Amino acid sequence: MTALTFTVTTSAGTGRLTPGATPSGAGPIPLSGTSTHGPCMIRGAREVQMSEGIPTSDGYTRSTGTVRALTLMIDFSDAPGEGEALDRFREFFPQTRQWFRTSSYGRLDYRPETPIPTWLRMPKSFREYGIERGAPFDPGYRALVQDIVAAADPEVDFRAYDILNVLVTPNAGPSALDTVLSVTFAGNPEAPSADGIPVANASFVYSRQDDGSGSYDRTGYRVLPTRTATSSACPTCTPRRAGARSATGTS
Repeated sequence: MTALTFTVTTSAGTGRLTPGATPSGAGPIPLSGTSTHGPCMIRGAREVQMSEGIPTSDGYTRSTGTVRALTLMIDFSDAPGEGEALDRFREFFPQTRQWFRTSSYGRLDYRPETPIPTWLRMPKSFREYGIERGAPFDPGYRALVQDIVAAADPEVDFRAYDILNVLVTPNAGPSALDTVLSVTFAGNPEAPSADGIPVANASFVYSRQDDGSGSYDRTGYRVLPTRTATSSACPTCTPRRAGARSATGTS
């Protein structure tokens, strides 16, 4: 099968389109019709959410080419950000960039940008959003996305990006060792709009993936590549207890 590749560049962008630029492209790309790919190609079912086949349904971000990831660090009145917001960003980069480069064999240029390098304070407390494991998009996450858009929009042109990464201050909510809150809402055309487009692929990362084994510096970032893959319609298959369900049904 054709290998995927990511070449990732971490940058602090302005969040605005440069003169002559156009919004970044997202969604499925044309399929190769060559006989070389045919025997290995798994056919996707568009009526099946997050089908593992090809082509990818509309609404998800591309898995080849260039993906621009708007990355915002947010905090709350009852969970104020500790330290510099960019320290939170550095928990995931450049490790995520290197992971994508290695795993994709250079076919995807993943570009995280932080046009707002400080903590973005939400107007409600974390408790008021009612976020817990398994929480649906409505009403809590819809309200959170609306507030993120309202707070960031004066400095960010959302049309310039394909996906949204929300790095929540680690002291909001329980430890990841107790409850995993990190979640992605992908391919969601009914999400709130910003600058005329829906925020259809948004990932939220909570806490720190630190099990006390001393491996955090090497492995703690991995939750973000997992979330990003979901934005590309890649199901996340992880074992869980009989009868348990995931936050999105995909991990």
